[in-house]
Amino acid sequence: MALKNSATGEMRRAYSIEELKDAAKLMRGYDLISLNAAGSGHAGGRLSIMDIAAALYLRVAEHDPANPDWEDRDRIIWSTGHKAPSLYLGLAIAGFCPLEDVVLPCKLGSPYQGHPHWLKLPGVEVSTGSLGQGLSTALGVALAGKLNGKSYKTFCIMGDGDSRRARSGRRLWGDRRQGPVWRFGRSLGADQGIRGQR
Repeated sequence: MALKNSATGEMRRAYSIEELKDAAKLMRGYDLISLNAAGSGHAGGRLSIMDIAAALYLRVAEHDPANPDWEDRDRIIWSTGHKAPSLYLGLAIAGFCPLEDVVLPCKLGSPYQGHPHWLKLPGVEVSTGSLGQGLSTALGVALAGKLNGKSYKTFCIMGDGDSRRARSGRRLWGDRRQGPVWRFGRSLGADQGIRGQR
């Protein structure tokens, strides 16, 4: 369930698989406009993450655009901060901000910059940009929820560059001590990297 009314507990809207596919296509169209308006950007990564963004923001993660600081919302951490326009489109399509505004990124004073800033746009959980920091942050957020007795889920969107960085690499592939000790049953990392690359 996603797009929940945090005051009543009722679902604001249910999306079918076909509607999610249509939303992802619409988001890709807006992203192409955004890329053109900015004159730069990471087109491949941004366009390829739209299906995941549409699914998370419209169907999987529980959150409330009318109450973006809702204490029991699921957390979505974008470790791939350079794909911020995809994050902005996910937030806009879910109702956190006007969709029309997202296509004008990187303007002076705009909350839609090249990397997300959590103080400038409701729904952005953390400011990201340096590859490899998102997973550590997501594990910390999941641990805080566990220690505080919360049942929210934590999602971390990563790319292949994230899993090659030392901080994430140790967490993902080498340092398995923390996850099993704390039993992070409510966190999920979405890695869109291609396996087998060196």
